[in-house]
Amino acid sequence: MDNEISVGIEKICGQADSNAACGVFTKRITFENGVVGTIVSTILVSGGDGDDKQTYLRDIFEISAQKLENGDGKPLTVLKEACESCKAYIEQRSLEVSFVNALIYKNAFYCGRYKENVHIWVFEGSNSSELKFEYGSGLLMPAQIFLIGTEKFFSTFDTAVLSDGAPLDLEGIIDGLATEISANVAQSEIGVSIVYVKDQMLEEELKEDKQDKFQESEVASPKAVDGIDTEQEKQEDLTPAPAKSRANLLGIVRGIVLHLGAFGIGIVKAVFSETGKLKKGDGTAILRLRRNMVVVAFLILLILGISALFTIRSEGNKKKLAEFNDHMKTASSKLNEGEAIIDLNRDRARTAFSQAENEVKAALAIEPKSSDAKDLEAKIAQKLKDSDSKTGVNFQTFADLGEPVFGLSGSGKNLVLFSSSKMYQLDNDGKEKDKIDLESNVTSGYFTGDSGYFISGAKVFKRGFSDTKPKEVADSGGAFDISVFLGNVYLLGSSQIAKYVPIEGGYAKSVDYLNNPEQFSASSRFAIDGSVWVTSGKSINKYLRGAKEDFSITGLSDENGQFGEIFTNAQSENLYVLDISNSALLVIKKDGVYQKAYQSPEFSKASSILVDEAGGKMYISDGSKVLQASL
Repeated sequence: MDNEISVGIEKICGQADSNAACGVFTKRITFENGVVGTIVSTILVSGGDGDDKQTYLRDIFEISAQKLENGDGKPLTVLKEACESCKAYIEQRSLEVSFVNALIYKNAFYCGRYKENVHIWVFEGSNSSELKFEYGSGLLMPAQIFLIGTEKFFSTFDTAVLSDGAPLDLEGIIDGLATEISANVAQSEIGVSIVYVKDQMLEEELKEDKQDKFQESEVASPKAVDGIDTEQEKQEDLTPAPAKSRANLLGIVRGIVLHLGAFGIGIVKAVFSETGKLKKGDGTAILRLRRNMVVVAFLILLILGISALFTIRSEGNKKKLAEFNDHMKTASSKLNEGEAIIDLNRDRARTAFSQAENEVKAALAIEPKSSDAKDLEAKIAQKLKDSDSKTGVNFQTFADLGEPVFGLSGSGKNLVLFSSSKMYQLDNDGKEKDKIDLESNVTSGYFTGDSGYFISGAKVFKRGFSDTKPKEVADSGGAFDISVFLGNVYLLGSSQIAKYVPIEGGYAKSVDYLNNPEQFSASSRFAIDGSVWVTSGKSINKYLRGAKEDFSITGLSDENGQFGEIFTNAQSENLYVLDISNSALLVIKKDGVYQKAYQSPEFSKASSILVDEAGGKMYISDGSKVLQASL
């Protein structure tokens, strides 16, 4: 059977300055055929005094990602079209830019490059080579490493360590690079994406081999998790419970065997004694001999049973001890990684702290009373708290419609608003461009393409600004919220999400999107980007093709309150969710890592939110007003 290939990606770049800025980006993209790929971009922008280089970096990457998501054709063709669109954007602004866009699709690596200041090197064992073609592709092979970095990166750092034949400590290399970049005077021109291909079967074998060796050394010479030798008089207290229970069980079994052994010796002597009597003609000795033989057989079976039980228990405790130590070592490593790069890349540091938090929780699940694990958990929690970014928000009135607003949507550079009886289109300055009357009692609305979809009483309607009247889509069924994705209409109810598929002349009868019913509240809201994200109390549920997926938020304290409105789209790496109880807007990456919080009293009263990442703006509706603030 072929080995399963998986890919890991690390991003490192320096801080921008007035002369240059380097951006390293990744994003998972779902193509029309349902296959998920990943785009990796390294971009260098220089010159243009006074311009916002960070905006240029973000725009160039967003153009690439959007073109790939909307593209139709072979991966390399779509990637080439994305690069060409970026070139057009760059040339219109007379920017000095170099970039490489790489696409990881299935088991292949596709790349496109612009200008000469970003290079691609591939390392495989003791071999290395630079990919100099403008567009190309190839199959991914286990143990390959791709470096997509700026010219300054390759001229500053020695990459020979990746091809010298020695075992690689990739985490150590990455940590070292991050530290060196942060101290480099030219760090604004330094950035690299590290793409490494893993052989899953080999990884498992190495992990098992490493675990076995670790178990043997740990039992022989206990060490503290952070690598510091424990004091001799404290070794017993620091020993995890699985090891203690194994030692206790060993003592008990030894005692039982000793007692049974003494008793068995007596029985054996009795057997020989009875055998001697048989030779002398004692008939009753036959009965005693049979009885003693039964006792001997029982003792043998009992000893064998105890021995087997001890072996099973010992193996189980050994495995638990290994798992506990493995989680603790990983947690400590991730904590150290985050501490090393927090001044260089706060977001990546928080990701490392969150991974450390997950690992130490897994260790505590095995051994809840471990003082080492509890101490490490407290240290990680403090690092998460120290790196938490909370930003106060000063909202400005963007528009005042004079009636309550129940929905906000983006439409190109315009905003579309739904009130209780109207649909408005506003420009970037909040000026009214269009307005039409809707049905009465509108409670929720969503605009996409050229049409608005809205819930009015017991019905769902569709209407564009040029339509003379609305078209009925479906019964609302008491839905809390409405969204549209790829032409399909979704309605969030108290226990199910109804899905309506367009057909000729209207929409098909609704089907249940969720494989299993859920329990949602009236404050639950949802957003769709290919996955369906639903707020439910203090958590966010994630669904894909109707199945509930594992999703949890890491790096966020248990003080979060009731979640309400949520916003995301296919172009964003983040979820934006209102924490109503704490009057905050939380930013959470789609892998579950909490990033930051915006705080303002207006958030507790907001009935809808819209985030324009490209424009650096956020919008909320508060009664009849639409408020605007900078991200």
